[in-house]
Amino acid sequence: MQQVGTEAHKLPQTVKITKLPIDDGHVYDLTSTNPWIEELLSELMVSGMETDPDGIPQWDSHVHVNLSFTRKHNHTYRDHLIVKGNIVGAYQTHCVRCLKPMLSEFNHIFEACFIPDMFEKTPEYQDATHIYAGDSELELYFHSKGIIDFKELIHEHLFLTVDEFPLHDEECKGLCFTCGINLNEGSCEHTDN
Repeated sequence: MQQVGTEAHKLPQTVKITKLPIDDGHVYDLTSTNPWIEELLSELMVSGMETDPDGIPQWDSHVHVNLSFTRKHNHTYRDHLIVKGNIVGAYQTHCVRCLKPMLSEFNHIFEACFIPDMFEKTPEYQDATHIYAGDSELELYFHSKGIIDFKELIHEHLFLTVDEFPLHDEECKGLCFTCGINLNEGSCEHTDN
């Protein structure tokens, strides 16, 4: 039986795996109306640029997370959680070459499995980044005392997918290092034409 969560039925930041029924799927559509998703968006905005030079946002920044997870139990991994997610959104930032405000969009799909942290120090899993579970290869995470931190998981994948060096245009000429003029809009005596 798959349970679907909406904004009215918010997913908490952390969940205790033993509180979830085995083999019972859960699906959540989360937006920034969820408090911990809003915190992630705020952190993203701080890392970029929230407003234009006049202090007014030109675009609406947003994050939408579709998250599904199922608790499983077997002799190999004991209590474990298989998680599948998709993070879609956009935020206002600036071009790293010319500092022009721009909208940077992202769309990231991930699949992960949380197994007990007692496996973390074993030779088999010490350096592993992926495991085979639920009929597919999944990114490996560990849960401590049965606590799954969804905010930490989404945070990691969100910041892995956003562009560290956004460009408003691949052909952006940037700024003059001497006088600071935007070379996309004109030239100066310090640069070759």
